[in-house]
Amino acid sequence: MPLRGGPYGEAATSRWISSLLPDHPRALERWYKKEGVSSPFGLLASRIGYDCAGAVQFCRPDRLSELSDRSSGLTPLTSEDMAERVNAMAEDPAQWDSDDLESCYSLAGFQNKMALHRTPIGWARPHGSAPTTHILKPRHRDGGQAAVVEHLCAATARRVGLDAVVTDVEFHGGHPVTVVQRYDRHRPDGPWRRRHQEDMCQALGLDGRRRHEWDGGPGMGVIGDFMHRHCLDPDTDVRKFADGLLWALITVNRDAHARNYSLLLLGREVHMAPLYDLQSSLPYGVKHLGEREMAMRYGSTYSLYSASSNHSLADVAARLSLPTIWLIDRAEELAHATHEAMRAEIEGLSAEARGLLDVDGLLERLNIRAKAIASTVEANRARIHRRGGGPASDDAASPDEGLDAAGARVMFDESHSGTELLLPESDEDEASA
Repeated sequence: MPLRGGPYGEAATSRWISSLLPDHPRALERWYKKEGVSSPFGLLASRIGYDCAGAVQFCRPDRLSELSDRSSGLTPLTSEDMAERVNAMAEDPAQWDSDDLESCYSLAGFQNKMALHRTPIGWARPHGSAPTTHILKPRHRDGGQAAVVEHLCAATARRVGLDAVVTDVEFHGGHPVTVVQRYDRHRPDGPWRRRHQEDMCQALGLDGRRRHEWDGGPGMGVIGDFMHRHCLDPDTDVRKFADGLLWALITVNRDAHARNYSLLLLGREVHMAPLYDLQSSLPYGVKHLGEREMAMRYGSTYSLYSASSNHSLADVAARLSLPTIWLIDRAEELAHATHEAMRAEIEGLSAEARGLLDVDGLLERLNIRAKAIASTVEANRARIHRRGGGPASDDAASPDEGLDAAGARVMFDESHSGTELLLPESDEDEASA
């Protein structure tokens, strides 16, 4: 949460705490009922609070010795153990690990997942002070494409030079599982260490349920301004954030909301965390994709068409206080490299993982997106040239439509329309703090 002179009240603290728990309502209902509690504080006071996102750990005073005195250790899991856990989770989206509350960790998000420790010989359940090192996201085999797509998007992002999490795809019990190496755990020398992190809603002190800008969550301008003010190297980190925004635009990641961008807090230093939860609408052949809303506003509206306008990239640069020409050039560079990078990553997949994809359809739609970005780049450059290098203005003119495929239409000179960030309501104890 943002630093302040006085203590935070219950409402603000509850917003931050709630962002550490799953979003799935049935999963939460099951957990609350099993623990006999009714608040996020009560839930994290159980053993699931022992291992949360970042470096934070929760423990009731009477259990402090249990947490601090327990010896660190790992219980190996056999292939049969893994298959059993994954099967249970793939069949029931509200199931978070086969042991649910017997697990000593909590993970945020709507999709069910489990956290384990990777050893040289396989997976293990950590206990004591040993942290989890990886997050596993099982998918039912009938919808298993998503597990492969998340890995593919992250691996391709790394291949083109973006700072993204390390991922893989495994199969357990016939179900595909996305494996994500935790960036908030590291092992410099000796034992594993926790590193603190907060997603952007937590860092801004906002309600994590309003994570999309179109629903009142923070947009790129709010996040960029926060990073300029708090990051140790703001120019580098804001450019990394811009890379994430451009990657979402190229791959049509409509879930790139504020909670899918995070900060690493290392002592008093603040840095942007690697990109994570990377997805794409392209593999699914979504109809009328250009009309669908992105999580944040690029152009005048939230649609993908608007994000392809002849002022959208200049607008993004202005909102992030970055050089316009740099951002336009960066969009062109990434779009040009993405198709071949993803082809190379697809070739590196196992036959079982490739079999879940429509490879030809995906690459064809990605090629169309690359052409669309190229058209957007040229339109933004031409507009800057006509206006003598100035930023996009608020005037409107008749639209001139360009390429129209896979969300590729270029809309020229849209009129701008603003959006308001819905800030959290203050409660009495916060106001008096």
